Amino acid sequence: MVRCFIAVDVDKSALPANFWVFLKPLEQQKIRIIPPENYHVTLYFLGEISPSTVDQLREELKTVTFKPFKLQLGSFETFPPLTKRSKRYVLHLNVVQGSDELKSLYYQVMEIVTRLGFPKERRPFVPHLTLARIKYPKPPVIAALRTLLEIDDSELSFPEITVSSFQLKKSTLTPQGAIYDNMAVFP
Repeated sequence: MVRCFIAVDVDKSALPANFWVFLKPLEQQKIRIIPPENYHVTLYFLGEISPSTVDQLREELKTVTFKPFKLQLGSFETFPPLTKRSKRYVLHLNVVQGSDELKSLYYQVMEIVTRLGFPKERRPFVPHLTLARIKYPKPPVIAALRTLLEIDDSELSFPEITVSSFQLKKSTLTPQGAIYDNMAVFP
């Protein structure tokens, strides 16, 4: 069995040079920030699947069509919003350009995976790039998150990148975090 997901890789060139300065307060609170080599927008998480299902997906995903498009990240946000008390938060960057194209890709992928017997996603698709998963946040972590959410475009602006492919990725869990490898790239 192989732990897999379908995603659009996001190169670290999509981040401004001063980006890491803003995440330092979270790192000082021992929050593990996802490393830039793992940055992506998830289209569908498949979970543990058999090698034969991987082969089926490789063939089926070749039928997805799209034109290269521009993607631009935006502000820091959390799932759920910080206004709701939660034991877990996901810190992410929203997508301000390329959201419609990502949604189009998502719907094509969803059609394929549901046809192959995977469950339909119940939550609406919200394109985003996950930066950290935070469990049981203490008050200093909540304060650092609030500060991030208040940053505006004048302090942090993201460059555009071109998206010209999506990937079927393997996820290997380790004590240091997940390691992602491309099993197939679909231009």
